[in-house]
Amino acid sequence: MKKIKMDMFTAIIRIIVGLMLTGFSVWALAADISQKNRCSQEVTGTVVNIEKQQFRSRTEYRPVFEYEHNGQRYTFTGYFDRNNHYNVGQTTRLRINPNDPTDAYEADKSRWYVYPILIAGVGMLVFGIYTIKKANADKQSEMY
Repeated sequence: MKKIKMDMFTAIIRIIVGLMLTGFSVWALAADISQKNRCSQEVTGTVVNIEKQQFRSRTEYRPVFEYEHNGQRYTFTGYFDRNNHYNVGQTTRLRINPNDPTDAYEADKSRWYVYPILIAGVGMLVFGIYTIKKANADKQSEMY
């Protein structure tokens, strides 16, 4: 009986963690889709600066882009990354919101990291549900 209670406890923990991972992934993908829908216009951004910051034992870099929309100049600061993928003066594609040109993102960056998290979350959910079903079946067999 003690093993069944432990199985149920671990199954519930797996389901909770699975829900959290799946929820985060769905939220991140929905935010990405929303941003892609808002930022429908493509512009060319030029790297005007590369910010460098020390995080404990590693250095990370983030590019600062300048771009033009309707004759006005704007800047957009990218995200920190362990590798410096840019040089000052380099150009890249940016996507901007034509209604709010300050709303921008790097067109070629993807959120690939979300998919393994989603797969792990769904896997935890499935494994948790399987464990509960198995624990219930074991409980039924102990009764008879």
